[in-house]
Amino acid sequence: MIITLLLSAVLCAVILLWVLAPINNARQFYALAFAAALFSLGLYLAYGRPDLPAAPVQVGKGAEADYRQMMLDEFTMMDRLSKNPDDADAMIRLAMLRLAQGRGGEETLRLLARAEKLAPKDKRLTKIKQLLEK
Repeated sequence: MIITLLLSAVLCAVILLWVLAPINNARQFYALAFAAALFSLGLYLAYGRPDLPAAPVQVGKGAEADYRQMMLDEFTMMDRLSKNPDDADAMIRLAMLRLAQGRGGEETLRLLARAEKLAPKDKRLTKIKQLLEK
């Protein structure tokens, strides 16, 4: 890790010098560009993981705000269902929210079954069922 930081600092210094004093020789320019690309690729191969999200889940105040937003969305979907009990979209969204909260119980299964009767061709239903099977 320390070697990587030192190499990063050296590369930054070289690039800073390059910006302040432009390279007149094309061969030096291409060598520096190639070295920067190789170094970036090496860093990615050493520390990068394509399976990680671009913006990791927030911790602290952000996570609390996300939880509040999920609860607000859940109440909104429940309000939509109280006004229109046959709203398949609200049922599917409510089921997704409950799954995201880790609450995929019997009520969620009933919501999904009812939504499937109302909107059998909705592609979100198959995705939710796959998540429930896991």
